[in-house]
Amino acid sequence: MRKSLKMTSAQLRELQERIKFDAPSMAACLGLKLHCYRKYLYGENPIPEIVARHALELENINAIFLNDLPKRVDAAADKEFPHGIMSEFIP
Repeated sequence: MRKSLKMTSAQLRELQERIKFDAPSMAACLGLKLHCYRKYLYGENPIPEIVARHALELENINAIFLNDLPKRVDAAADKEFPHGIMSEFIP
């Protein structure tokens, strides 16, 4: 049995700030219309548990993406420049 999840508008705003998304991006990622998302964000409507869970999942996905980014950039650079980057290309 899953524990019930409650999220306040302040917690939602903090989460949004931590992952550095703007309101339109958060709404889109959560599958919400912007005006609906803003009602949650400003405390006009209570945040449904499913929205809170998806917001937390989005934060986790964002963290995984950012943690893996250096490896993906390195792999892309190795593929593009298999013998290294020549010094004339480095500022």
